[in-house]
Amino acid sequence: MSHLQTTTNQKLKFIKMKEIKNKIAADIMVKDVITIKRKEILKVADEIFSQHQFHHILVVDNERNMCGILSKSDVDSVKHFSTSLGLKKAEIHNSRILGSLIAEDIMQEDVFTVDSKTPSSVILDCFLENEFHALPVVDNGKLLGIITQHDILKMMKNII
Repeated sequence: MSHLQTTTNQKLKFIKMKEIKNKIAADIMVKDVITIKRKEILKVADEIFSQHQFHHILVVDNERNMCGILSKSDVDSVKHFSTSLGLKKAEIHNSRILGSLIAEDIMQEDVFTVDSKTPSSVILDCFLENEFHALPVVDNGKLLGIITQHDILKMMKNII
């Protein structure tokens, strides 16, 4: 690679980094978020997780106010121990368990959120300094979207 090509590539990377630095939560977030209500049975959450490639479901009220968050591991943790053994009875037990609990029984209520104008640098710090895997984007209590570590990696991939 020539010196000119190297310099051009470095300039392009710098421009891309600057573009990312200027992004805010509204630019990064996934807006089409699947949610569930507080009183929804966990069987619904389990079905959502089995149909999609994400690991968090946001819990909202009828006005789309943020109430909490459920992770796939939260739902999996209430399943019967025989699930990991692959026993036939596991499905029956899980159906009973997941049909008897509701989202608010196991959701995390004290969820750290960001607003739509939060700079990308603050969002990156949130992920780096905490054990967050997802950050709901909320303005005035209303859920607007979600940012996950995967979204950040996709954004950063554009630099490379």
